[in-house]
Order: sequence, then structure tokens, then C-alpha cells
Amino acid sequence: VIKYSSQIHGVVTLLLELINRIFEPKNIYFLKVRRTKMNYETLIAAHEKALKTEATDALEELLHEEATWESITASSLKKSGRTKEETLEWFADQHWESDLEYRCIFDSEDVTVITHKTPADDIVLLVTEFLNGQIIKFTHARGPSS
Repeated sequence: VIKYSSQIHGVVTLLLELINRIFEPKNIYFLKVRRTKMNYETLIAAHEKALKTEATDALEELLHEEATWESITASSLKKSGRTKEETLEWFADQHWESDLEYRCIFDSEDVTVITHKTPADDIVLLVTEFLNGQIIKFTHARGPSS
């Protein structure tokens, strides 16, 4: 049973759609499977450090050389997709001070799905795909928390 707050109720349908895009439903198991190189706590720590400081070193180590970031909703991104370098530049320009209230929804060897708040009190749904223990793709959707 997965419990979630009313704050993310509106993105649950989107989450399931994203998971179905990435994997066939028969391959989805709502288990936390620890990977040797990274787990969702490592991902969240690097993500938060990059958003709250100018230090992107931890995130850079986790990103595959061919990593991409795609936004599937209207967002602060000027374009819907970014390269690894563009992703790191965006994070380096951020200085978020609010509590991001991270929540892990799904974690496996191949994909981690988290939510977090923004300073504007929106909710971000972040699907992170891995290749050989590194982030190969971020896909995110952002919307109002209520």
C-alpha cells in the first residue's frame, strides 16, 4: 500500500503514466531495491545540495555523460530538454532556501521516483532513470500543490 498526502494527489495519475512509459506494467514492483552505487537518499542529498548551494559536484558525479533532463509540463525551463552540462548550469544558478519536503514514491535499480516542493509551494514529480548506477535521465512534471 502506498500512502501519499493530499499535496501530491494531483500528480499520482501522472506518475503512473510516466512509469508505464518507462516500463511495461508487468515489470513494475513497488519495492525498494538498494543499488550498490546509489540509492534514493544519495540522489536526494545531491539534488538538494545542488538546489540550495552553488555546489553541483555531488550531482555531477551521479550524472552519466549522456544524461538528459526533460520537462513534460510548463516550468521555469526555457526549453523542454537539457544536456548534462545545461542541467548542471541550471542547478548552479539556484539558491532555494525552503524545506523541499522530499518523498520517495518508488525506488529500484532502474528508476527512482520522488516528489519535492518548490519555493513557490508547487510540487515536482521527478522520475530519475539509471544506467550502470548513474543518472541517465531526469523527467519532471511541476504543478500546484493543492
